Amino acid sequence: MKAHNEDFVIGSFSEDDVELYEKGVNRVGNLFIRTESYAKFEDLMKPYLKDIYSSKKRVTPSEIFNEIGLKLEDEDSILFQAAKKKVPIFCPAVTDGAFGFHLFMFQQDHSDFIVDVVKDFSNILFSTSQDEKKGLISLGGSISKHHAILACLLNGGLDYAVYMTTASSYSGSMSGASTNEAKSWGKIKDDSDAVTVIGDVSVTFPLVMVSVLEELSSEGLLE
Repeated sequence: MKAHNEDFVIGSFSEDDVELYEKGVNRVGNLFIRTESYAKFEDLMKPYLKDIYSSKKRVTPSEIFNEIGLKLEDEDSILFQAAKKKVPIFCPAVTDGAFGFHLFMFQQDHSDFIVDVVKDFSNILFSTSQDEKKGLISLGGSISKHHAILACLLNGGLDYAVYMTTASSYSGSMSGASTNEAKSWGKIKDDSDAVTVIGDVSVTFPLVMVSVLEELSSEGLLE
């Protein structure tokens, strides 16, 4: 949506949600998205999916995102930059949300269209080996985090890991699971350099990246 110039509104966490619904506004935290924007999103997805279907009937989520990224013109888009630099984007829960709904609707008219999530798990699993050094920066948690660390469990465990989350470990959730917990599974090696950072990733991650870039610059490792 943002890559096609849809404007989102920053509002409040304590808005009157019934009033928002009556106005055709959907709230995600303090982010407001118009129902109209979702309708436009549907109009965008149809031609993308038709183009993909015309060339391949069975695709992985990462292939779908790559094809969409190649067609975008917004250089600030993650999909645009990932496609340009040939970096795959994996999404194990691709059916959860508006995009997944449109995949479902498209499949109703094209029953031979298959989105192969299992193949993408194979792709991420075999993207590294037992012998390679592996690191992870996890922003938030849930299924995306577990998808990555589970793959690393099967190929030797992570050597480096940084978890950034607002979730608590006491809920027993994957979002709140610490790097220490992951060591009990072998997802992170017992001698790894790993840390759990509790805080808002929109604040903590930029601070970390600024620090890293400054250090690399001082060491002459940045062009």
